[in-house]
Amino acid sequence: MEITCTRCHQMIEAENCYCPTCGLPQLLYSADPASGQVQPDRWSEVVRDAASIDWQPALRAALMFAVPAGLLSSAISPMSFFGLFWMSAAAAWAVVLYVRGQRPAWITIGAGARIGL
Repeated sequence: MEITCTRCHQMIEAENCYCPTCGLPQLLYSADPASGQVQPDRWSEVVRDAASIDWQPALRAALMFAVPAGLLSSAISPMSFFGLFWMSAAAAWAVVLYVRGQRPAWITIGAGARIGL
């Protein structure tokens, strides 16, 4: 089957997406109305709310960073001067580690703050 280009009126084979003469994209449609209606694919997995938190892995990640940060911030450590930095960095790393394990890999700012705090 051949079609005619709407710009340069050259004959084009139906398999080609572009006119070889002018480069205009060719849009093909079917006159059958039933063929254009396609059912959308349904997702097979449940969509997770970005504000919800799975607390078991979140607390595991938070504790993994909070204990070393607490020891570095204690009065017996020579690095205790950087205590605010250690706590902030540990909270941020815990949130990053938690998000990497989630699908889809995103959470809200509020959920991240709850994990970090």
